[in-house]
Amino acid sequence: MSDGYNDVKAAASDAYKNIWGVWLFAGVAAVAAAWFTDDDSVVGAIADFVAKWGWIPATLIALVCCGRVSDREKEARKRALGR
Repeated sequence: MSDGYNDVKAAASDAYKNIWGVWLFAGVAAVAAAWFTDDDSVVGAIADFVAKWGWIPATLIALVCCGRVSDREKEARKRALGR
Protein backbone atom coordinates (compact mmCIF):
# COMPACT_ATOMS: atom_id res chain seq x y z
CA MET A 1 0.00 0.00 0.00
CA SER A 2 1.19 3.47 -0.75
CA ASP A 3 1.66 6.33 1.63
CA GLY A 4 -1.23 8.08 -0.10
CA TYR A 5 -3.61 5.36 1.01
CA ASN A 6 -2.29 5.52 4.57
CA ASP A 7 -2.89 9.28 4.54
CA VAL A 8 -6.45 8.77 3.31
CA LYS A 9 -7.04 6.07 5.92
CA ALA A 10 -5.82 8.40 8.69
CA ALA A 11 -7.97 11.22 7.34
CA ALA A 12 -11.00 8.90 7.27
CA SER A 13 -10.36 7.93 10.87
CA ASP A 14 -10.24 11.60 11.83
CA ALA A 15 -13.42 12.25 9.85
CA TYR A 16 -15.26 9.49 11.74
CA LYS A 17 -14.13 10.97 15.05
CA ASN A 18 -15.22 14.46 13.98
CA ILE A 19 -18.62 13.28 12.72
CA TRP A 20 -19.51 11.45 15.90
CA GLY A 21 -17.97 14.16 18.08
CA VAL A 22 -20.26 16.75 16.49
CA TRP A 23 -23.18 14.34 16.88
CA LEU A 24 -22.46 13.98 20.60
CA PHE A 25 -21.95 17.72 21.10
CA ALA A 26 -25.25 18.52 19.35
CA GLY A 27 -27.05 16.01 21.54
CA VAL A 28 -25.60 17.41 24.74
CA ALA A 29 -26.40 20.97 23.62
CA ALA A 30 -30.00 19.99 22.78
CA VAL A 31 -30.53 18.36 26.17
CA ALA A 32 -28.96 21.33 27.96
CA ALA A 33 -31.16 23.78 26.05
CA ALA A 34 -34.26 21.76 26.90
CA TRP A 35 -33.26 21.54 30.52
CA PHE A 36 -32.62 25.25 30.98
CA THR A 37 -35.57 26.68 29.03
CA ASP A 38 -39.06 27.32 30.32
CA ASP A 39 -41.43 24.55 29.26
CA ASP A 40 -44.33 27.00 28.83
CA SER A 41 -42.57 29.09 26.18
CA VAL A 42 -42.42 28.36 22.46
CA VAL A 43 -38.64 28.07 22.63
CA GLY A 44 -38.98 25.61 25.50
CA ALA A 45 -41.43 23.46 23.55
CA ILE A 46 -39.13 23.43 20.53
CA ALA A 47 -36.11 22.62 22.71
CA ASP A 48 -38.00 19.75 24.36
CA PHE A 49 -39.01 18.36 20.96
CA VAL A 50 -35.46 18.58 19.61
CA ALA A 51 -34.03 16.97 22.74
CA LYS A 52 -36.50 14.08 22.55
CA TRP A 53 -36.60 13.47 18.79
CA GLY A 54 -33.60 15.28 17.29
CA TRP A 55 -31.36 12.26 17.70
CA ILE A 56 -33.14 10.47 14.85
CA PRO A 57 -32.26 12.89 12.02
CA ALA A 58 -28.88 13.63 13.60
CA THR A 59 -28.03 9.91 13.60
CA LEU A 60 -29.21 9.48 10.02
CA ILE A 61 -27.09 12.44 8.89
CA ALA A 62 -24.05 11.07 10.74
CA LEU A 63 -24.53 7.62 9.20
CA VAL A 64 -24.81 9.08 5.69
CA CYS A 65 -21.64 11.10 6.27
CA CYS A 66 -19.83 7.99 7.52
CA GLY A 67 -20.97 6.11 4.43
CA ARG A 68 -19.52 8.82 2.20
CA VAL A 69 -16.23 8.71 4.10
CA SER A 70 -16.15 4.94 3.73
CA ASP A 71 -16.78 5.19 -0.01
CA ARG A 72 -13.92 7.67 -0.41
CA GLU A 73 -11.65 5.40 1.59
CA LYS A 74 -12.53 2.43 -0.65
CA GLU A 75 -11.83 4.50 -3.77
CA ALA A 76 -8.42 5.48 -2.41
CA ARG A 77 -7.67 1.84 -1.59
CA LYS A 78 -8.53 0.78 -5.13
CA ARG A 79 -6.32 3.51 -6.57
CA ALA A 80 -3.46 2.51 -4.27
CA LEU A 81 -3.77 -1.13 -5.33
CA GLY A 82 -3.94 -0.15 -8.99
CA ARG A 83 -7.33 -1.70 -9.66
